[in-house]
Amino acid sequence: MITAVGIASANTITFSAAIPTQTTPFVNDAALSNFNTAWGTLTGVNVTLSYTVTGVVNIFNTTSSTQSFSNASSTTPIFLTADGTFSSFPAGLQTSVNAVNTVGSGTIGSAAGPYGFTGSPVSGSISGNFTSSAVDFECGPGFTACSSDPTDNYETDANAGTFSGTAPNGVFFGGSATLSGTISVTYTYTASSIPEPSTMALLGSALVGLGLLRKRLSSK
Repeated sequence: MITAVGIASANTITFSAAIPTQTTPFVNDAALSNFNTAWGTLTGVNVTLSYTVTGVVNIFNTTSSTQSFSNASSTTPIFLTADGTFSSFPAGLQTSVNAVNTVGSGTIGSAAGPYGFTGSPVSGSISGNFTSSAVDFECGPGFTACSSDPTDNYETDANAGTFSGTAPNGVFFGGSATLSGTISVTYTYTASSIPEPSTMALLGSALVGLGLLRKRLSSK
């Protein structure tokens, strides 16, 4: 007896959306596709926010003389939140990071400001990995709850941030920041089984052999 044996192949598919450059604070929503169960069996999910933040530290000098400052920096809190309906996400996947832009040191004249000092852009990412138990990522036959909305929402919250430094009394720090980036969801899955080519060739040869044998028997 000859049986066609299936082989499982691991695959990935990624959906992403760009976050345009915006001044913080802001909230950006991205609707990304769920996993379609027709593609195969979902085995893992990765959600990643890649970002670039540029901070500007504004310095005010209210004294009557030139003052020096140091350690000037901006800190921008960034939160990545996925749909709260995801039971597999801790607290709805609220993962966060602080993007720090360091300006450094300098001087500012008397009764002056605000003077803006721009830090170097800071790039990074925050992400979460989830197992196949995260069925909320799936949409397809048997998942009627998402038949009318085959996407999930991923929210990026870029807060206003804080601005600080070291300076004498009468010198104050403020500022602003911009953020851009990409939000993506990557599904790892096992595709529907397909027969191995060698197995198919063997099965084809067997069928030909059986046909010849049947022809011989019928001619006797």
